[in-house]
Amino acid sequence: LRAFVDPGGIYRVHGHVGGLQELLFSVQDGEMVLGKTAVLAELSLADLEIGDDGSLDLVLGGPELGGNWMPLADDAVYLNVRQFISDWELDPIATLHIDRIDDGAATEPATATPVDIAAGLDRAATWIEASVPFWNQYSDGMRAGLPVNELSAPNRPVGGAVNMLHGGSRWSLAPQEALVVEFEDVEATYWSIQTYMLGWLQPLDFARRVTSLNDAQVQRDNDGRVRVVLA
Repeated sequence: LRAFVDPGGIYRVHGHVGGLQELLFSVQDGEMVLGKTAVLAELSLADLEIGDDGSLDLVLGGPELGGNWMPLADDAVYLNVRQFISDWELDPIATLHIDRIDDGAATEPATATPVDIAAGLDRAATWIEASVPFWNQYSDGMRAGLPVNELSAPNRPVGGAVNMLHGGSRWSLAPQEALVVEFEDVEATYWSIQTYMLGWLQPLDFARRVTSLNDAQVQRDNDGRVRVVLA
């Protein structure tokens, strides 16, 4: 989820997060494809005070408060919200709302004008024009830097969340060959193994194939290790 914010404003984010495995709020300075990669503030589920009924109230911006509060730096552009889902059929999904609560809050939504719509279409086109070469170049960099049939060490990529680590590998498998990924069970609120195509990092055909596995979907072997076979 994403909401653009005025760094001079104060906002209330509220909703119900009961039963969520993990949730991550990040205040960011703009679009990665346009060269903006700063994470200005961040809170995960363990950092937040949650009501006994699963309710959440979070204040963004303004003077520092006790409890659930995040600053809005002068270069803040949007609030990004990640929800981590392991069981796609049974895990709850939070419904969140954001309201501006300072004196700058409009009592009625402004009516969009032709100029507003033209500017919005121009922003969308700019984002698409930047995204196509950016992710292709990003993928080329991964192809050059990742080992083949071995995993790189986990790391935090530029522009990524502070408490999320990523590792990766390219595979090169002949017919009848398989790649076995084996590791000790991980102590984390969420982890997953995902497969992509190099090019624009498109996911594989997840509607008809198993193309990813997460901590709730795998089985642990009797020795406590996890083994995932790519074939």
